[in-house]
Amino acid sequence: MVVVEAKLVSFDSATGNLGWLPVMASPLKAAVGGMCAGLVFFVVFVPLAVLVHQAVFFRPQLDAGLMVGAVSEVTAKIWIRVVGGESGVVEARCGEWLSEQIGVELAESRRWMTVVELPLASCGCAPGERVTVSAVVVGSSRPEPVLLSGSFAIARRAEARLTADDELAWVFGSCLSRMALPPFASLAVFDHIAATVPDAAFALLLGDLMYRDLNRAWVPFLHLEPDVAYEQTWSDSSLLRFAGKVPVLTMFDDHEIENDYDRGPSPDLDYALAAYDAWMGSRNPEPVAAGSRYYTFAHSADVAYFVLDTRSGRSRNDAPDTAGKTMLGQDQREALLAWLVASHEAGVAFKVIGSPVSWAPHGDGHMFATETRDIVAFVAASNITGVVILSGDTHWGAAYRHGFAEPHVYECSASPFQALPFPHPDTLAVVEPGIKSGDDDGWSETLFLSSMSFHYGVARVSGADKTLTCEIYGFWPWSTPQMLFSSTVAV
Repeated sequence: MVVVEAKLVSFDSATGNLGWLPVMASPLKAAVGGMCAGLVFFVVFVPLAVLVHQAVFFRPQLDAGLMVGAVSEVTAKIWIRVVGGESGVVEARCGEWLSEQIGVELAESRRWMTVVELPLASCGCAPGERVTVSAVVVGSSRPEPVLLSGSFAIARRAEARLTADDELAWVFGSCLSRMALPPFASLAVFDHIAATVPDAAFALLLGDLMYRDLNRAWVPFLHLEPDVAYEQTWSDSSLLRFAGKVPVLTMFDDHEIENDYDRGPSPDLDYALAAYDAWMGSRNPEPVAAGSRYYTFAHSADVAYFVLDTRSGRSRNDAPDTAGKTMLGQDQREALLAWLVASHEAGVAFKVIGSPVSWAPHGDGHMFATETRDIVAFVAASNITGVVILSGDTHWGAAYRHGFAEPHVYECSASPFQALPFPHPDTLAVVEPGIKSGDDDGWSETLFLSSMSFHYGVARVSGADKTLTCEIYGFWPWSTPQMLFSSTVAV
């Protein structure tokens, strides 16, 4: 009896042999060979085909859209894109108040985008009341006017304290990848978030807002231009609906540039950040310093935020971990420490640091341990309470307590919204609340860990008892998100 075994050999350019040759073998070897062939097909050729399709053929268009950016009690930033649009007007309404019409101009040289800053000081609306926004844009290449709409809630005054009846909620997380194949072709989780956190004051998206480099990392000639990558992700209808009624604040991380970017100022960084500014950064609060992108804002006198840029001023990841090594840069680090002190002296209950990367030892914290530990030690030495880090990047859901001495710094990390799920190096399972594990010297204690799933977070501050609760949710695109972890920090 003649049987066949599949055996992988090198490619022969002379004969065109792709490497699978029939040879005499036993039935068992034939079965094993068939399994190996199938494994190679699914591990190598299927991902390659998906990547080629993603890079070459998957071109969803964001022809027209309106998204809400930073909102305060006096202004709101509204981002508008209409391909082929040339001019238009924007107006806002709250109750009986109707704003003056604001003219807008669009051009291809500006990616058909603009950001309108709506004045709200005279609207007379109370915090929490909703403002509706309408825009009409026309262009000579468009047969009909384009009508866009959105809404947002008036923010609390930055100097007002939360009352016993107040609760402030927001959504956080990172890592958004929209693939060509269902169910990953949709970011439908944002419809679920909108329905289950209807009172979200804003969403804080902490980097990897698209994956420009995903294809390039695996197949060098398949990298995407930044505009194409942003359009792939942000043309999603669920994400657009969410961003049209919930203010979305952002910070970039590495995948907007290249994986693990650590080269500091460079033409590649400038090129990538020009696209980030147009698509995302232009609707953030104003930066702390001219020419920077890190920013601060407040929602009441009890909750303040500092959103970090952990890429622009970063030292090389593999540099020796000395006092001079930094992921923040000297100016940003000094600004962060000054903000912590000023917020503490002003009686701010919770000082929330938005960080695109985790400070934990199995996050980027292991490469920048000297700097992160120095900052946490400064918090303890200055007796600054209520410091909470919200982070992403690792593709895990996790919670940590950092520092050798009280007051500790707490970190909640949630990612990805949708991207490759990663196993944690220590476990493939959910670490149940109450099971704690720390690093070797005990500086960071792991309170919760979930890997091999998608995650996002919700933070809630209660005015009644001055507590901050961090909730981490896990899900797959075909499942309903479930709360995996909840922890409350009091001051």
